[in-house]
Amino acid sequence: MEKQISETKKQDILFLYLLLALAIFLNSSVAFSGVATLSWNAPTTNGDGTPLTDLAGYKIYYGTSSSSYSQSIDVGNTTTYTIEDLTEGLTYYFATTAYDAGGNESGYSNEVVKTVPLGTTLTNLPKTGQEIGYLYLDDGYFQAGIKWPTPRFTDNGDGTVTDNLTGLMWLKDGGCIKKNKWKDSLNAVAEFNNSPGNYNCLGYIANYSDWRLPNVKEIESLINYGVSDSAAWLNSEGFVNLNSTFYWSSTTHQVDPSYAWLVKMSNGKEIPVLKSYRYYVWPVRGIQ
Repeated sequence: MEKQISETKKQDILFLYLLLALAIFLNSSVAFSGVATLSWNAPTTNGDGTPLTDLAGYKIYYGTSSSSYSQSIDVGNTTTYTIEDLTEGLTYYFATTAYDAGGNESGYSNEVVKTVPLGTTLTNLPKTGQEIGYLYLDDGYFQAGIKWPTPRFTDNGDGTVTDNLTGLMWLKDGGCIKKNKWKDSLNAVAEFNNSPGNYNCLGYIANYSDWRLPNVKEIESLINYGVSDSAAWLNSEGFVNLNSTFYWSSTTHQVDPSYAWLVKMSNGKEIPVLKSYRYYVWPVRGIQ
């Protein structure tokens, strides 16, 4: 990638030794993606040795081929930046430039290389809840995954419950929004944001306006595979009126958009169903 710099300015462009550190790891919130955190020292002189007084910012260049960068990001005047959504198994090449207040850009810094490892996202998943081993090397034997916090859930005293494992906030009453078609379910959540008094949700006195229909993975995160009925378990953990049947997710089926995914709250079963059918609705709010 060529950077247009005038011949008369070349002797004065910023001279950099950048990217002194790079950390790359997998992001548990995005399945099968990596995150690279890059950092560097700010330059203090121009290429001709004169003091640098007009440093304006930096750009990061990266791609999957050495010295041939397919993507760039203007990160402003900061000396550390995190790049997200890198693909597992690929090798990435990174370099940085600096630019001054006049828009003059330096040459590339030294290049750093990192391969996003495969498969380690699995270690960032929460435990399933199975604590008994029924056969050697089964889930109860390893109990792999992130340890659940204690307590797992916090009743906020306003008709909402926070999952301390995921940070998501759920409506405490899992049954106050009745069965709807998929599109009507989305509309019902929007109406709940605007007029919660139209719904008889037990104990709800909060005033949030960003409730939404959860995606399929968010609902699945509540399933405890160590019990026979996760809905009953959740009701014992602070929720109320949660049914052991299917709830809508916001996730449309990837092959046929007339279908969306359901999750059965008793056992976590996921099935695609026509959006014209009626199922329960359970709002959530928080990071997607």
